[in-house]
Amino acid sequence: MSDPVALSAGVEDGGHGAEDHFEDWLVNRANAARDPISESSAKPYRYMWRAWCRWLASAGGRDEPVHWLLATSEHAQRYLQQGPSPAASTRKSRSAPISEITRQRYRRFLHILYMHALHRGLVRESPFAGAEEPLSVQEQSEGQIFHAIQLQAIAESLPSGTQRMDVRDRAILCVLLDAAITTSELCQLRLQHVGGHLSKVSLSIDGKRTAQVRTLQLEPRASAALRHWMEIRRGITVTRPGEEDVVFVSKKGRAMTNHSIFHLVSTTVRQAFTSHHLDMPNHIGAQVLRNSRLVHWLNTGMPVDEVVRRAGFKDQKSFRGLRAHIDPAVLQPLRIRTHGP
Repeated sequence: MSDPVALSAGVEDGGHGAEDHFEDWLVNRANAARDPISESSAKPYRYMWRAWCRWLASAGGRDEPVHWLLATSEHAQRYLQQGPSPAASTRKSRSAPISEITRQRYRRFLHILYMHALHRGLVRESPFAGAEEPLSVQEQSEGQIFHAIQLQAIAESLPSGTQRMDVRDRAILCVLLDAAITTSELCQLRLQHVGGHLSKVSLSIDGKRTAQVRTLQLEPRASAALRHWMEIRRGITVTRPGEEDVVFVSKKGRAMTNHSIFHLVSTTVRQAFTSHHLDMPNHIGAQVLRNSRLVHWLNTGMPVDEVVRRAGFKDQKSFRGLRAHIDPAVLQPLRIRTHGP
């Protein structure tokens, strides 16, 4: 077994060699043939690892600092009970317990890091040996997202033809990927809701609730795709009462429905995952595209209030179903409860 003291040299923030170990694991995962992890997507994992190591370095919840290589199952159990805050044991008031879902996530990931240490010959066993527990029903039901490599596969699989329906489908998919609007909002778009006088196309979204009424500006790719479709759409006559000015219409000149949008999205996603040799996810509808965009905005620094506005949410509580995917550094200020629906 390697000397823990030798591994601690030059590492800051209470890590004692932990940062080097995390980077070694990350390089290993980044080069994995299946589900590689990028530097940006590793942020939540880095946060969990640092929180654990700092807790150990700040006395391990008791009297003496503990090197991460010398942590025991007792330390692991106490940490999971106290939560990720290194100051939890020193507060006068009792800290709120973390949820079982959060506890499982920490346990599983920290176990993975220690198993990596075991494979490197640094430890004899993982203090989080009970990490590999099945996901709870609640955790399984939380919002799914597509990750970067999956979104790239979808983007590369958008219809590229010049036929009328190809142009329409490309515009629909680009708008969903870019604006994170719901399927119903997409189907209810009217010609007057599309503003094309600027370099970027804007959408005026209507809704029954005040928060749902908002204006969104599309990025260049989605703007170009929608402009192309609008040129074609203005030449299409729709005679069905109440649908004369809908933006997206079917081959028969009728308004697109939620079902037809789901069919388009799911077919595209299925083709993308198959052609790029990716494992098929549990859900492949438009809601996952919306979830993915919202999480991307939050994790890349967009102000939370702006994401709330763009999503048409009343407040931040609507992010609860996506909390498993939100960077913990963003999640904490949101003050979203993690111990119940």
